[in-house]
Amino acid sequence: MSLPAIPTLSTCEKCLNKYTNVAHNWCKPCQINNLKENFTKWTSKNKEIDDFIKQQQLQIKTNNDAIFEWIPYNKFNIIKTMNYPIAIWNDGPLKFNKDTKKYERISKEKVSLIYKSNSENIINEFSNEIKKYQTLIYNDLKIYGISQNLDTKDYILVIKSEYCEKCGKKYTDARYNWCYPCQRDFLKNFTNWNSGNKIIDDFIQSMRPYISTNDYNAPIFEWIPYDQFNNIQQIGEKGIANLAIWKNGPLHYDYLGRKEWIRELDKKVCLINYYEIIVATNEFLYEIIQYLYNEQIYGVTQNPHTKNYILVFQNKYCENYCKMCGEKKHTILCNPCIMNNLKENFTKWTSENEIIDDFIKKRQLQIKNYHDTVFEWIPYDQFYNIQIMRKDNFVTAIWKNGPLKFNMNSKRKSDKKVILKYSYNLQSITDEELYSTENCHGISQDPDTKYYILVLQSKYYCKKCGKKYTNTNKWCNPCQLNILMKNFTNWNSGNDNINDFIKEMQLKIGDCNDVVLEWISYDQFNNVEQVGIGGFSTVYSAIWKNKEYKQVALKCVHGSQNVKADFLNEVKIHLRLLQLLQQSLRFGNVRFLNVHGITQEPNTKDFVIVLEYAKGGSFNNWIAKYKGFSWRNKLIILPSIINGLDGIHKNHMVHHDFHTGNILLDEREFSVESQKIFISDMGLCGEIGNTDETKLYGVVPYMAPEILRRKPYTQAADIYSLGMIMYFLATGRQPFAGRDHDHYLMLDICEGIRPKINAPEAPQCYIDLMKRCWDPNPDNRPNTTELKGMINLFWDSINLCGEGRYDIRDQFTEAEAYRKSLLHIKSNESNKSFNSQITQANNYTSRLIIYNTNNHSSDDFSDCAIAD
Repeated sequence: MSLPAIPTLSTCEKCLNKYTNVAHNWCKPCQINNLKENFTKWTSKNKEIDDFIKQQQLQIKTNNDAIFEWIPYNKFNIIKTMNYPIAIWNDGPLKFNKDTKKYERISKEKVSLIYKSNSENIINEFSNEIKKYQTLIYNDLKIYGISQNLDTKDYILVIKSEYCEKCGKKYTDARYNWCYPCQRDFLKNFTNWNSGNKIIDDFIQSMRPYISTNDYNAPIFEWIPYDQFNNIQQIGEKGIANLAIWKNGPLHYDYLGRKEWIRELDKKVCLINYYEIIVATNEFLYEIIQYLYNEQIYGVTQNPHTKNYILVFQNKYCENYCKMCGEKKHTILCNPCIMNNLKENFTKWTSENEIIDDFIKKRQLQIKNYHDTVFEWIPYDQFYNIQIMRKDNFVTAIWKNGPLKFNMNSKRKSDKKVILKYSYNLQSITDEELYSTENCHGISQDPDTKYYILVLQSKYYCKKCGKKYTNTNKWCNPCQLNILMKNFTNWNSGNDNINDFIKEMQLKIGDCNDVVLEWISYDQFNNVEQVGIGGFSTVYSAIWKNKEYKQVALKCVHGSQNVKADFLNEVKIHLRLLQLLQQSLRFGNVRFLNVHGITQEPNTKDFVIVLEYAKGGSFNNWIAKYKGFSWRNKLIILPSIINGLDGIHKNHMVHHDFHTGNILLDEREFSVESQKIFISDMGLCGEIGNTDETKLYGVVPYMAPEILRRKPYTQAADIYSLGMIMYFLATGRQPFAGRDHDHYLMLDICEGIRPKINAPEAPQCYIDLMKRCWDPNPDNRPNTTELKGMINLFWDSINLCGEGRYDIRDQFTEAEAYRKSLLHIKSNESNKSFNSQITQANNYTSRLIIYNTNNHSSDDFSDCAIAD
């Protein structure tokens, strides 16, 4: 019997399923139902239009998508007629509010009205117009719905206004009502200031036309009257740098709010005095220009008394000046000032032991910056609330005055909890290898026992054993291993090999993020449902009761009742990769499925690997959503796959069975930017429990020709498989679709036959790179580093940034236009054809290839059989 779902902060209150977008409390299924329930509350009085609007509404994917609506014409106030009429939509569009968990209207929205004649092909006209606004790179322009002029009866597509009210030209960026020519002219004519110096005035005026085309939030360089500054605070002795409050504050474009120029009142700023400059020289103006490119500088002012010029920066710029001497040192406190301060204090303390005093002074003079802990002599009477921590020489205490912190002044953080480690001899105290100033405050001495004491920072040491934490998360490896060992008697798999393996893996954990492999009783799982089947395993989804009803995947390995090395090897490789993932950033956005533990199916007695569940299924299952794979999206998702393979290769491993069925996705809905990608089946280097050289395991269309010839498996073979994944990503078709996976196909692959593809179905540069991955000579195939570089070049090109090239951008633009032209054809395919495509994708699962002879030179493959 299934248990009811338990509501959590991440589950929808209405359906109790996990929110589609947890951060915004947005549940797609419930919102779709709400839209359906609202269908009867509006009508255009044209069934074809109504159906089109309903279809558009049901295609929402995220909480940021605009809700496509029927909008009565009387809801608009026409304000200007240009290329398209501009109007104010009084009610405004619907926007999802994550706090109320409802759609609410944003009133007085400015929109453009695109008129369409009331023709027989009105739906096609609207569809084509909508596609026109879905550009290759960005799809941010909101399309709100359809209306109808009551007089002319013309239908109208309502979109967020993309035309500037002032000049009538298209906004540079309609998302923020940003018209670069108008904003540039506004600033050029912004003359409500006067420095009293024509050179300065002309310089500032000349800077105005050079505002960034799309850096909407960049501050504007201006002349600032000196009386605009309050609360001026000198930094250091020389007074070069000063903190101040600018009353009116800097001028910037409010692109997220009012879409106009505003001032940020009472802004904290940094004033840098140029005492030697009272005349604006070319050298001074040139220095300002350098700051304009490298720093966020607000403007220039002049002290009315000294007449020297002052540059006005963001307040954080003052952090470049030492707070003691005032010199520009690129740090809040410079090292010489800290050293001088400590040296001046040497005469104010003593341990009454010359060796200890010299040791402490030496440690103090090793400080490199103001963040470092100051190593001190600490009188014993500074400690109170002393408590025994454990039986040996560790106690906890509260340090009354607390450690010294260098900031604006030398201050102490009082009542600091510390650990006191007693030492019975002087040598151990002065042994520099035992501790560092990073985790030690200093030395003290018990006046009764005369034992010296190391005063340690409590945050670095375990409260149970007194040993230093293994990492900064206050995780103690020895204590955690003790807990696991004590728990060994509380579980039993009934199989000594499994028991020993789990214990071995548990005792290898070395970090708080490492997976603790468990034996999990099968009765801990509810709602067990089959989700996939392969040649040697069946995968089920299940709910794990003891883990707050967490959904997991159960990989049941056929014939594993008698545990063999390969079964345990798969688990071991998964754990190894997860550990490497914690230690390295080379994997990018790709992940490997967490391994929670091992269980056993009570009926078949097969052992089962309990894995993290990927809700989106395999890449194969995404064929139904192929229309969502714009070329921009493909260039987002492909690097994640390459990064995963790169991480495997950099760790001197190979995948052996790389194909679309082993690439899993975390989310069911299509959202490439937030999608987590998993690479699975890392442990299958052959048939489970069998390493016979006469047998191979894989998906024939993804297998490199040298592997089919039974040559050793190399990283280049994985690259060949990646090339076939690139083909699937480009076309939505499996390689060699429609062909049997038999020895005839194997023969064709070895003779150089590859899937057919030509531009503009894919950009020619992409095809060329893909075909290099297919090269029959493994030495000619690119490695993952080169592949990453090429994909980055493609991305830079479509965005026209970095080293991007126009010829590459044009190829991707042509391919995207071709893809969109096929969408209408694909959407009209019959269900029968679609189901056939899904069935074909499901046939692309790994299978056993059995060679009946040991003749490695045979190229006709007549001696092999492929298991069903």
